[in-house]
Amino acid sequence: MIKGIATSFFDDKDNLVRLGSTIPEDWIWIGIDGKHHNYKADHFLSTDGSRDIIENRKNAVLEDCAGWEWDKRQTYLNIAQACNVDVLVIVDSDEYFHECSFKIEEELYSKGIDEAWNIPEVLCLKALESTLDMRLPVNRPRVLWKPEQMKYYNKHHYQIVNKKTDILFNPRRTIYSLRLYHDPKSLRGWERRDAHDDYIKWLSEYENERIQNESAEEKVIREKAVLFGY
Repeated sequence: MIKGIATSFFDDKDNLVRLGSTIPEDWIWIGIDGKHHNYKADHFLSTDGSRDIIENRKNAVLEDCAGWEWDKRQTYLNIAQACNVDVLVIVDSDEYFHECSFKIEEELYSKGIDEAWNIPEVLCLKALESTLDMRLPVNRPRVLWKPEQMKYYNKHHYQIVNKKTDILFNPRRTIYSLRLYHDPKSLRGWERRDAHDDYIKWLSEYENERIQNESAEEKVIREKAVLFGY
């Protein structure tokens, strides 16, 4: 079983070092470098040494993609397909694995999922959120089985659908051998934190503006995405 991690990043070296230290060496690490659309920076690719973290790793792929959030995320799905990745885990650069056994193959097998199982599925993993002082982990739909059969829907950054049917995946099952911790502040300076916060605010406004002109089908998919925790 080929296992992969997908991370979109930009000028985030310290966080990438931390994340990389928690990824097993036999997992492929797919790194997508590039400034996000409307992110405040005067360059398009990382200049702080972030790229070196991916390039110097034995089992990793670095791809350049500066632009829209959904485009960067679709890029790592495309690379996962090129690398024949069976299961892809989406991890942001300011997250890292915490208290994990990484026995995902055993878990998938116990759920009836193995290399011959060609039905795509999105599964959840457990995550802790430092900014909310959360003491208990919550489900996050981050584990993609057969990612080559998936795409990001209609230029949205959080709606993952079946390539053939445009049906949103319902993450009904959870992987417990993986756990993420989200820490966007401790390793970033105030300028980097402010730029990140400004971008997240803009991204939220962009998605809210799109609601005004969405079709009935788009509304159904969006509401389900929110309900499912995307």
